[in-house]
Amino acid sequence: MSASDYKFPDVVSTEAISGATDWTNPDNVKVSDDTSATCAGKESYWLKCLSYLGFSTIPAVARIVGVEVALEGGLAGIKDSEVYLCYAGKRIGTDRAHDVEWNSVEFTYVHGGSWDVWGLALTPAIIKSTSFGVHIACKGDGSIISIDSVSIRITYLDADDTEVQICNEALGKIGEPEITSLDGTDVRSKACKLNYHSTRKQLLTSHIWQFAVVHAKLEKALTPPLFNWVYAYALPSNFLKTSDIWPEMSKYEIGAGGIIYTNTDGYIRYVADVVDPILFTADFREAFVYKLALALYPALVDKITGYQVIQKEALAMIRQAIFRGTVHQKPSRNTFDWTTEMRS
Repeated sequence: MSASDYKFPDVVSTEAISGATDWTNPDNVKVSDDTSATCAGKESYWLKCLSYLGFSTIPAVARIVGVEVALEGGLAGIKDSEVYLCYAGKRIGTDRAHDVEWNSVEFTYVHGGSWDVWGLALTPAIIKSTSFGVHIACKGDGSIISIDSVSIRITYLDADDTEVQICNEALGKIGEPEITSLDGTDVRSKACKLNYHSTRKQLLTSHIWQFAVVHAKLEKALTPPLFNWVYAYALPSNFLKTSDIWPEMSKYEIGAGGIIYTNTDGYIRYVADVVDPILFTADFREAFVYKLALALYPALVDKITGYQVIQKEALAMIRQAIFRGTVHQKPSRNTFDWTTEMRS
C-alpha cells in the first residue's frame, strides 16, 4: 500500500448557494501559509477546489482505496456543513462533512480516510483529471468563516492485489500464460472466470478464517419461528458460515431462505464472504492461488503427473495457511452447539 503526499489544488472557484454568501480570496486555499479564504455570512457558497496536479506519479494501474481531504481552518461557532468529492463538474459520492463546530484556533480537519473511497469506484484516471477535487460548504453563527488550505491525499495499492493477478499467479503455477481480463474470450480467461469465485467461497467456508470473521447483531426476520425455536433472524447478506451464537453454547439451526433460528438474542459471529482481494491475508491469498491452480489444471493442462506435483504443493500451502490463520472449531455433544478457540 502506498500513499501520496497531501497535494493542493491548482484551480479554485466558488458556486452560488441560495441565501448564502460568496468567499473572499478563494485562491488563498491553494497553499498552507496562514493566509485564508474568508466568508462573512452564516452560510457559504460552495468552495470548489480542483486540479490536484500532484497525483501524476500514481501508477495508471493502481487501485485507489482511500481519499483524505484535509481542511485547515478554525473559529468557534463554524463548521463544515457539506464536503463532497467532485468530478467532471458534478459532486459525487457520499457527504463526508463532520458537521461539528471547529476549534477556536486553526486546526486541520481530515475528511474520509486511507480506506475510504466515499462510496465511489475511483480510478487513477479520475483523480488525475483536472476536473477532480472537492466541494466544501460551511455554516456558522455569523462570525467570519476562515479556511487556510484544502489538500488531498490518495492511498492506493499496486496492481498485484486484483482478481486478475491472483488468476495469473495460479496460471503460473501450472505453466500457463497470463490473462489480461476475466472477461476475455480465450480458454484461460473463461476458465478463470468460471472457477475464481466458486473456489474463493469454497476455501472461505472450509474453515473459520480469522480475517473473515464478523461480529453482528441480527435483525429479526419476517418469518415466524418454527417448532420449538423462540427467535427467527435474517442472516447477513455476506454470510457464509456460522462460528458462534451468543451467549456461548447456544443452540441454533439455519433454515432455507437465509433464516437462522435460536432461543437467544441474535448475536452472531460468522465467516463473511470477503470479495475484495485487498482484504485477504498473505497466507489465505497464497492458499487461494494454489487451490485455484488445482481447479484450473484439468481444464487447461493435459498431463496427469503434473497435477500430482501441484496438488502436493497446494495441500502443503493450504495446511500452513489453515494452521496460521484459522479459528479451531469443534462440535460439542449437542448437535447445534459449537465452541471456538482462536489460534495464537
